[in-house]
Amino acid sequence: QLFYLPLYGGDYLIYLKTYQLDYKASGFSMNPNNLGCFLILTIFMTIFYLRVKITKNYFLYYVLLVLQILCLILTKSRGALLAFLIGCFLLLILFVKDNKKIALFFLGIIACLSVILFTNYPDLISTIFDPNHRTNMQRIQIWLISIQIIKDFPFGVGILNYENIYPYYWETGQKYLPHAHNWYLHTFIESGLVSGSIFFLFYFSIFTYFFKHLKNSNLIIPITLVSFSIFNLSDYILTDTRICILLVLIIF
Repeated sequence: QLFYLPLYGGDYLIYLKTYQLDYKASGFSMNPNNLGCFLILTIFMTIFYLRVKITKNYFLYYVLLVLQILCLILTKSRGALLAFLIGCFLLLILFVKDNKKIALFFLGIIACLSVILFTNYPDLISTIFDPNHRTNMQRIQIWLISIQIIKDFPFGVGILNYENIYPYYWETGQKYLPHAHNWYLHTFIESGLVSGSIFFLFYFSIFTYFFKHLKNSNLIIPITLVSFSIFNLSDYILTDTRICILLVLIIF
């Protein structure tokens, strides 16, 4: 255990632990959802390297891609798997116009991934859109609380102050959660409606710029950001510095 970070309940930057609940893959000092998001970003970047032919080690990158996808499945992160599949469909649309052989390759990936998930984790898939599922109910509760906080503090409670304000709204019997499980709600709570809107206007304007000005071979980058944005509808993982650094590197 090295480099203790006191924010958001506290954790170590380097902490070689295993995640015991339901045997979900969690990586180094990550929970399964964080690892799932990390993999979404890195999987699409691996595809990007293969697509633009930056590397000559094609075989190694294909092996890496398979291992990344298998690891993503082992996280059992429903949000990450759903965001990844949506990203794959967007890539499929892109490659159908550009290169049909690559499109068939990704169609095969989607098909194999779907078969693995539905064969081995049918319960996991069935709970994605089930409002009565335990973790879904927790998220719905905290989203309702988050909306109430935004109504009470439309100008925000201040960066990193979510944990200070949330206990005043937390009801006995509810599970305490250190963030809003939604990037957009969490940002509006801490930064306020005006500042939060300006930030997301800037963030999504990057998408428009990329789609207008990048070559087809480089459109994997904004598709990566779209998948990341979809994932963060049901989670908030920017407390992990590694993901923040990776996200900024991908954009730039």
